[in-house]
Amino acid sequence: MSLNPIHEKNLIFLKAVSGRSEAETEEVFNFHKKDLRLSLFDLLKPENLSKSELFEQFKTEKNQDKRIEILNFLMLHFCPNPRFKEIILALKQGKTPKIAPETAEKLYVFRRVPSKAEINLLFDSLNSEDIQLATVLLESLADFGPEIQYQLSYIMMMAESSDKSLAKAALMLIPKIPQGIEDAILLYKFALTDSDLRFTALNALQYSYNLNPEILFEMFRPILSEYERLCRSEGEMNSLWPEFNMIRNILSKNGGTGRIWKFDYKIGRK
Repeated sequence: MSLNPIHEKNLIFLKAVSGRSEAETEEVFNFHKKDLRLSLFDLLKPENLSKSELFEQFKTEKNQDKRIEILNFLMLHFCPNPRFKEIILALKQGKTPKIAPETAEKLYVFRRVPSKAEINLLFDSLNSEDIQLATVLLESLADFGPEIQYQLSYIMMMAESSDKSLAKAALMLIPKIPQGIEDAILLYKFALTDSDLRFTALNALQYSYNLNPEILFEMFRPILSEYERLCRSEGEMNSLWPEFNMIRNILSKNGGTGRIWKFDYKIGRK
């Protein structure tokens, strides 16, 4: 049976990116009544590993490395996921067969999010020694900020972990949660005083808007003072130049564009 031009393009695209056989791809495409979004999502799921089975394995498995592997498979049952985003990026870069622009736009915003019960299971299954697993989980949840908003206090606790990788993952996840940075602003103030976390905290604050610029400026004052000191001996392009640029960007997004000025290697308030 011949397809209309749009469906034909979509099927060509699916066959090129799904990694499955042509017969399987056509079967899934027809099953979903030629809906490209559902078809791609379905084709990228791990074969012979249902979501319920993976959740059960995630709960009962004791080995942390194996649990991370299970988690990576499990996240493919939600969308966006790493494989889905990789294909979307390739589509945007013109590295895949073309599809209609309106179809592509629908694909870009396609989501299948975990339920509250599923999110609870993921967090409740963590043990205190599962540092690496917790880090991977937080990184995996970056696209589901609204869904994990009620877990913010727990994620903030992780941001205070002595393990820097876990703390960094939490600091980068909080901006994806509605009102996350606002509620955790003191956490970022503390992180800015830690040389191991400072760059990550500034990177996370790039996502902030409508924060109080006075509060932000006071948070940044020690870094700015150190940058000023280095300017005198090393010039503007010193080791704190990246941080200085991030601070300027953060302030510009939060109504503080004129808070910092430079003249003769001096930094001050207008």
